[in-house]
Amino acid sequence: GNLVHDNTVGGIDASSNVLVVGNTVWGHAGVNDYGISVSSNSSAWDNVVYGNYIGISASNTGSVNRNRVYANTSWGITASSVNLSGNVVYS
Repeated sequence: GNLVHDNTVGGIDASSNVLVVGNTVWGHAGVNDYGISVSSNSSAWDNVVYGNYIGISASNTGSVNRNRVYANTSWGITASSVNLSGNVVYS
């Protein structure tokens, strides 16, 4: 996986059938900044996401599975029309 941190708006932005797996993402703490954003049939699996404004933002996508998401300012995971399974989310 990749180490993704301290970017301007967000860490990883994936859409249109992308699989985001095994990354560690932190340091996107500005208002509305996200660690991982997935949409349009993309999925996020087995990532560690912390220290962001929003940990994982997911909409109209495949699945968000087995991620560890913690210490995010606003939301750990926001989801709309998404399959969620096996995530560990805490403050």
